[in-house]
Amino acid sequence: MLRAAYAQDGDAAVFVRGTSRLLRRFAIARFPPRQVAGLAGTDWLDFLDARGGGGRFRAGPGRSLTEAPYRPRGEIPVDELVALVEDWIGRNAGRRP
Repeated sequence: MLRAAYAQDGDAAVFVRGTSRLLRRFAIARFPPRQVAGLAGTDWLDFLDARGGGGRFRAGPGRSLTEAPYRPRGEIPVDELVALVEDWIGRNAGRRP
């Protein structure tokens, strides 16, 4: 759904916000909510990296989750972010809180 909306309107900032919400909801479902709910900024990226991101959130395309509102429209690596998020969700899909 996020990709379809992005394909139609091309609004990468909206796509990144939706992706961030999806990741947070998924993380809250898979990890104790107290570990996830209050995280923001680099703390959020560090959490994602520590659980399968391999540094790609803090130092790779995942930075878009915190930087998208401040970047020009064409500088958001949407395809790389999609691959990273899909990989992270796949790595964490079997976890239980």
